[in-house]
Amino acid sequence: SSPDGSGSGSVLAFLIFFLTAICSISIGMIVAALSRSLNQAESLCWLISMPLAVLSGVWFSREIMPEYIQFMGDLFPYSHAVSAARMVIIRGAEFSAVSESIIIIAIWAIIAFITGIVLFRYKMRA
Repeated sequence: SSPDGSGSGSVLAFLIFFLTAICSISIGMIVAALSRSLNQAESLCWLISMPLAVLSGVWFSREIMPEYIQFMGDLFPYSHAVSAARMVIIRGAEFSAVSESIIIIAIWAIIAFITGIVLFRYKMRA
């Protein structure tokens, strides 16, 4: 991948961002299905998104966090997305270097999307 953003690096970054967006949309569907009101949904979104942003290393380097916090962050897709995106965009990493992270994000996207659809359908029928 070239530093100017062309080629396979751009495609790889897009894939990471696309899968991460699917995860976020799916989590939003789950929250919407579990919420009874707009205010409750908004509160739940803040309650979920802020800790996930901290755990993922968006604002603070994960290396300075205690190991148990890093482990908790690794349970969610966002820490994998942040590290993979940084590797691709900043270091020009190829697919083989971030494939494990992409697989984890993809699995999360699939499971969360299916869960979101099932819960949302159930709520619409109730």
